[in-house]
Amino acid sequence: GALGDFTEVPSTCTGKASESPILTSLDGCARACDNDVHECTAFSYFPAGEGTDGLCFLMSKLLTIQYYTGCSETPAKLFQCYAKLSKYESTSIAPDGSGKCENCLKEAKKADRCV
Repeated sequence: GALGDFTEVPSTCTGKASESPILTSLDGCARACDNDVHECTAFSYFPAGEGTDGLCFLMSKLLTIQYYTGCSETPAKLFQCYAKLSKYESTSIAPDGSGKCENCLKEAKKADRCV
C-alpha cells in the first residue's frame, strides 16, 4: 500500500483543516477526530513532552505525507500522522497527481533524516 514500510516511523501530513488546532493528548486528538464524524478523516499530532498536551491538527482531507526514516525515537515520542480507518480501509490513498482520485494523496515523500 501507500504506507509501505513506513507505518512505524514518524510522519507529518498536510491537508484541509476540519477544525482549529487544539492542545490535547494523543487520545484526546483521536477522540476529537472520532467525534467530528462527518468532517475529520485524519489528524496530525505533535507531542509537547511528558505530561504536557501536544498540538493536534484535525483534517477533512489528506493531501500529502512525509515519512522520516532517520529518527532514533519511536513515533509515539515524536510526531505522527493518523488516518481514520473507517474513511480509508477499502480505498487506496496511493499518490495520484491526476486529480481523478478523490481520496488519493497528492504526494508521499520519504526523508532519510529526522525532521
